[in-house]
Order: sequence, then C-alpha cells, then structure tokens
Amino acid sequence: MAGNVKNMGLTSLDDLFKSEEERQQDSRERILNIPIEELHPYARQPYSVERPTPDLVRLMDSIEQVGVAEPLIVRPRTEGGYEILSGHRRDYCARVVGLQTLPVIVREYTDDEADILVVDYSIQRYEA
Repeated sequence: MAGNVKNMGLTSLDDLFKSEEERQQDSRERILNIPIEELHPYARQPYSVERPTPDLVRLMDSIEQVGVAEPLIVRPRTEGGYEILSGHRRDYCARVVGLQTLPVIVREYTDDEADILVVDYSIQRYEA
C-alpha cells in the first residue's frame, strides 16, 4: 500500500511554493557541467571508440585548446549518473586530455527513443 502512495503523482511541497516563472524555468532545457565520472556509454551503443584515429587526435587537440564546444546529449540512468546518447567521441577525447567535467543536455528518453537517436546522431556525423 505504501508503494502506491509514493506513485500517486502528488505535487511536492517545494513545487507548491514555486512561482510560475520558476516552474517554467525548471521545464526548460539547460546545459549542465557534469563530472566526467558520472557519464557512462549508452549500453546499447552500436560502435565504440577503441583507439585514437587521426580525426580523433584533431578533436583531442581542439578540446585541449578550447574545451568541448558542443554539449553531449545524455539521459539519466536508474542506477545513477547519465548515459551518453550523443558525444561518445567527445567524451573519449575529453577523458584522454584530462577534463574533469563535460557540458551536457539532460533529456528523458525511453530505450526505443534512445536507440533511434543514437543511430540518427551517428548518421548525421558521417554525413557532415
């Protein structure tokens, strides 16, 4: 019975006392800087970055000089941290050059949506 009460969808006390502007701000997408140890590869990722290729070395040089210019797209993991849906190469390069945090956009996706997005992001990268 207690489990059912938790899932009733009641508004929290904090949310009851927020202004409409604060509620709208909470719903807006934001770029966050997340500690790199909280970022994990997407479990169903169809490819992996195993060794530095010439284009990855160029990306590492860029990240080392100016940082990560485009945020990664991630989703929350049930066990904590975030799964990377877009940005595996940037994550790899940032780790190699020793960055401690990465800019990310956190979005909620189902497994099916995530699968489609991972493939779509990969196709877009190869078409560029």
